[in-house]
Amino acid sequence: MRIEVTVNHIRRGVRHDGKWCPIALALREKFPGVSVVAYPNYIGISTEDFYPPPEATAFMMAFDRGVGVQPFAFDLDGLEGP
Repeated sequence: MRIEVTVNHIRRGVRHDGKWCPIALALREKFPGVSVVAYPNYIGISTEDFYPPPEATAFMMAFDRGVGVQPFAFDLDGLEGP
């Protein structure tokens, strides 16, 4: 599934918080009401864990360090849409 991280997600994102990082916010839009956490080494959606692709890991690490990040999109393998 293609995940789009927008400027709005980046602006609303909270550093060092897996529940409120820009990627978690983007995923929560696709899956409203579902528990989502996103960390560089895994993404948890409800009771399933996924390995983020390298570009998502790099984005999360840069965002947490306070480095300026840009909107981007990535594919999360094995994730089915609602």
